[in-house]
Amino acid sequence: FNGWIRQYSGAVNVKWFGAKGDGVTDDTEAIQNAIAVSSLVYVPTGTFIVTKSLHIGNKSLYGDGIEKTIIMSDFKDSQYTVMSIGKLGWQSMPDTIFGGSISDLEIKRKDNTNYVIGILVTGSRNASLQNVKVQNHKIGYYIENTSELSAIQLSDIASNWGFVLDNRGVRTDSERPGGFGGNTDNDVSSCNFSMLTTYYAQHTGFLAMNCGTINVESMTIGAFGEYPPVSVAP
Repeated sequence: FNGWIRQYSGAVNVKWFGAKGDGVTDDTEAIQNAIAVSSLVYVPTGTFIVTKSLHIGNKSLYGDGIEKTIIMSDFKDSQYTVMSIGKLGWQSMPDTIFGGSISDLEIKRKDNTNYVIGILVTGSRNASLQNVKVQNHKIGYYIENTSELSAIQLSDIASNWGFVLDNRGVRTDSERPGGFGGNTDNDVSSCNFSMLTTYYAQHTGFLAMNCGTINVESMTIGAFGEYPPVSVAP
């Protein structure tokens, strides 16, 4: 080999990969390319348009904070989530994906675009969500087949469901919020939630279905919709 190899172990900035953050440019490919080459990805202040789901896997993605780093979903075709940690899609496999985190950013939905999940955590262990806000999506946070999740200072505004915890192995598609399909065996267990906030949920603010042991230390729910603000189903 004749040339130079750049050795760098720190966070990569999505703007190095062509992301603009101007609220107009489609930044999906640039952000996903940054995730592909680094375990630590930084999204600076700006509004980043995404037209396809961003899969974080077991990587870590962080911004400058709520109301500063904004991921704006603009989905015209069939997508199921803005961002995901763990497995890619609904996969009936044991939860062997370790790690993965999203922090210090906000997820919004562009007007007249498809309703989807804000953040999906599926088939994951030891993942982390911290200081994140989701606005006006089908489901703010959907947690399934996941253990030992740390979720701190999360908020959802005006989604149909705020927080959904679901063991997909025991529910039919029609029983699940939004009708999202799938069939796996592992439940949501040993997860810790702290400082959760949900306002103006069209249906339920916090819904847990057939979960294992979970700990919720603080939760604020206001102006909920047609269903009970908190629901725990056996």
